[in-house]
Amino acid sequence: MRTRGRSIGRVVIGALLLALLSGGWLAPTAGRAADGWVATGPLPPWDPGTVGSVGNAVKQQAFTATALGDGRVLAVGGFIIDTGAIHDPATNAWVPTAPLTRPRHRHTATLLPDGRVLVVGGWGRCCSSPFGIVDTERYDPAKDHWTPAAPLREGREGHTATLLNDGTVLVTGGTYHSASPSGGGRTHASAERYDPVADAWRAAAPLAAPRSGHTATRLADGTVLVVGGEPAGTAERYDPQADHWSPVAQPRDRRTGHTATLLHDGTVLVTGGIAGNITHTTAERYDPATDRWSPAAPLSSPRNAHSATLLTDGTVVAAGGYRAGGIEGSAERYDPATDRWSPLPTLGRPRAAHGAALINGRVLIIGGENAGPAPTAEWYDPGTPGRCFAETGHCVRDKFLTYWGEHGGLPINGYPLSAEFPERLEDGKVYLVQYFERVRMEHHPANAAPNDVLLGQFGRRIRPADPALPPPTGPLPAERVYFPETGHFIIGTFFNYWYGNGGLAQFGYPISEVFEERLEDGKIYRVQYFERARFEFHSENADPQYQVLLGQFGRRILNGR
Repeated sequence: MRTRGRSIGRVVIGALLLALLSGGWLAPTAGRAADGWVATGPLPPWDPGTVGSVGNAVKQQAFTATALGDGRVLAVGGFIIDTGAIHDPATNAWVPTAPLTRPRHRHTATLLPDGRVLVVGGWGRCCSSPFGIVDTERYDPAKDHWTPAAPLREGREGHTATLLNDGTVLVTGGTYHSASPSGGGRTHASAERYDPVADAWRAAAPLAAPRSGHTATRLADGTVLVVGGEPAGTAERYDPQADHWSPVAQPRDRRTGHTATLLHDGTVLVTGGIAGNITHTTAERYDPATDRWSPAAPLSSPRNAHSATLLTDGTVVAAGGYRAGGIEGSAERYDPATDRWSPLPTLGRPRAAHGAALINGRVLIIGGENAGPAPTAEWYDPGTPGRCFAETGHCVRDKFLTYWGEHGGLPINGYPLSAEFPERLEDGKVYLVQYFERVRMEHHPANAAPNDVLLGQFGRRIRPADPALPPPTGPLPAERVYFPETGHFIIGTFFNYWYGNGGLAQFGYPISEVFEERLEDGKIYRVQYFERARFEFHSENADPQYQVLLGQFGRRILNGR
């Protein structure tokens, strides 16, 4: 009986995966070692004119590059530019978007939970508009349409925008300067939060010190670490639930124009930047758990207004930036495990104040000063093997890919809904996790393989133990098993599915008996909850292979983070 259940499960999974592979649903990314930076297809023509002494090279400053949920990249803005473009990695081609409602650079662009992009503030067209505009707008990639959004409470450029766990956006600091030569200017200590559902801004608690050109990093516990900027140079931490800023240990160096990258172990790597007339090679790491800074290995070259991109393997690519007397064309890669930088191939063109995004495991860099007479873009493939899914725009790699393939693949785990990222879980510790439609994979490095990848106990989180649920009644079928650990049976069709598709390791113990429940589609089904899954019996499916389906807990919990 158990042998039959296991073989049926393997046949079903194997047939489904073969169909997916042959149908092109599961597209492998290139696994080759990278041999340099490769130019993308040409960007659409940007504004060809100049304003005053502003040249083409300067016009490419301060692009934003935003990874969309479907695997494409949105490039927006730049000096005196009111244009956007989308890059499709499948074709390596750029397609122009509808124009923004106004030109802007030194703005921010934030991907919202509903897939739209919020663009906030910045400079308008030089030199007749203020430095720090209140205008905001939202872009809908599905409709290629920009819509004006509620204006900021204060005009800002050089600010930060951080998506919080509740789906709101925190905007901090920045600078405002009147367009009039005699007009005044100020650097903000104020902060505000945007609610995408209500399309409304509200005041947030102010920073302890005014700052512009700083960084803001959402940590694994949902708080936000703000570092550096002018004139503050300090660090502080924001608690979104309490709407409160707290002082933290101070970084070793004052800096602006630096980068701050959340690493897989939950620490933050800060690199480069400028203080006075000194462009830094220094780097340091902040540990939120201990509130301590420690020095990291220095960059090989001074960098300011460079990019730092976290790869799926946990290393970081730093590229370009300003240096004393020029613009940098080099790139290097940081390994947090060894605290070492390694040289990478040189960029196709030196560039600074450019945009960067990670797409399907590759680093895409867009625009920047000194990138040429027209906007250019190039990408770097680090050679990390994996599989990417056009359906959700996310990739699965390394240990998570191995687990995904060996434990049911698409039918059991579903498509990936996120990239890998560090998250503080229910035990209070930070782990590297990735969400799928039906599971959350967690990397537990303290465990020996193969138990270093575990699944989140979504079943217990969705439905805690309920003593009111009825015990099994009537005669029990032959195919059944009783678990004294939780006091429940698995019987019949659900037992065959449980045993044949991974059993205890994949689904955990049963935490309920079979009962009827109205599910998300409004219909009533026979269901049974397990520690890591919910089994649903869909009698409307004629094919017995598809009568037992799994609840999409991954979507529900990821959306509710």
